[in-house]
Amino acid sequence: MSVHPISNGHINLVQQRKRAKELLQRIKAGLEPEKLALLHRLNPTFDLTLASAQWLIARDVGFESWPKLKAHVDAIAFARRHPHFTADDESKTQHWRCGNDIEHNLRLAGFHGTFHSYTDPLSMGPVQDVPFADYRTARCTFIQQAFQLDAVDVTRRFDEEQAQWQRLPDAEHAVLWCEADPYDQLFLIRTLSSLEKQPQKLELIAVGDIPGVKRFIGLGQLSPDVLAWLWTQRKAVPADAIALAHHAWSAWCAPSPEALFALAQREHTALPYLSRSLRRLLQELPGINDGLSLTERLSLHHIAQSGPTSLRKVFRELITTRDPLPYMGDMMFYSAIRPLITGANPLLRIRAAADTEALQTVELTALGHDILNGKAYWLDFASQPHWVGGVCLTPRETHWAVDNNGRPVWRDL
Repeated sequence: MSVHPISNGHINLVQQRKRAKELLQRIKAGLEPEKLALLHRLNPTFDLTLASAQWLIARDVGFESWPKLKAHVDAIAFARRHPHFTADDESKTQHWRCGNDIEHNLRLAGFHGTFHSYTDPLSMGPVQDVPFADYRTARCTFIQQAFQLDAVDVTRRFDEEQAQWQRLPDAEHAVLWCEADPYDQLFLIRTLSSLEKQPQKLELIAVGDIPGVKRFIGLGQLSPDVLAWLWTQRKAVPADAIALAHHAWSAWCAPSPEALFALAQREHTALPYLSRSLRRLLQELPGINDGLSLTERLSLHHIAQSGPTSLRKVFRELITTRDPLPYMGDMMFYSAIRPLITGANPLLRIRAAADTEALQTVELTALGHDILNGKAYWLDFASQPHWVGGVCLTPRETHWAVDNNGRPVWRDL
């Protein structure tokens, strides 16, 4: 049976029926013995009918049965035809999102509210519990340097977004759109922990997966009708989520990862995707054996296996296959990898230059191979500090790392 990945959440039922008919013909022709064996194993008394093939297709797409697949498709179609946005006073709603990736598709789906985008990548660079003036300076400096942007533009945008944020408590109705990854979860706890009072109505759309999407990465990949369906899934922010957000944000800003690790070890019903995100963020601390973050390690392994390749292909490999919880956009990824290329002791060298950073071809240096093989430790050679929230990792100094079980440990020289 041909693999038919669905990336935007929109399932075409006519197309799936056609796949089922083609699969039935292939089974009867003896071309799908593994599918026939699966039917025998799960239901020894089955009849080889179209219904059996539809059941296999539903399982392939991610549903337990064909009726459940059809019910999901019908629910999305109903949401598209009957969004009730006007009746819900959606035009008075403030939509909050860490980025502007869904605004266009929300407009296409018929949303008319006000859209607010928060773009500070809180998963990168220094994030400390310091006076706001110092915090503003640190964040703007990092963003300007990491993404090679104009300093004036960065500061202006930061201040504009901060001013919008300060008006959030006065909203009549605010909805936060988030997925399960660290980028979104940090935006969520930062937003909730900053509220001096709650809006009159504060709701959350939190998404960990989408039916039918085998590799859900983010809301930006979803079609307008699926976003309209998600609108019906929104829920009020639980009262205990505010206190949890304060605790989690404080742990992210702390100079030690111990409180963050403690939070990550238990699940939190108020914010169900928080623990998983915190565990992924802790993996950006240096590994105890090689000094690499998980992002760095996965990237180097792919380059070692593939040979010289472009940074764009490395990024795609991470977000589509290797990263257990991808959260970086392309510019974030290039910024994270750049120190491995530009430092005094690089792990990657540019094999072929290109007009854009994404297209330049890179390969491992001898030091890169040594570190992957456990013969060297990256922070003994790195040229610049690396931050994981409030934890500063300075080359050639004692620092926090994570062991093979993801537990923070203090690593002496």
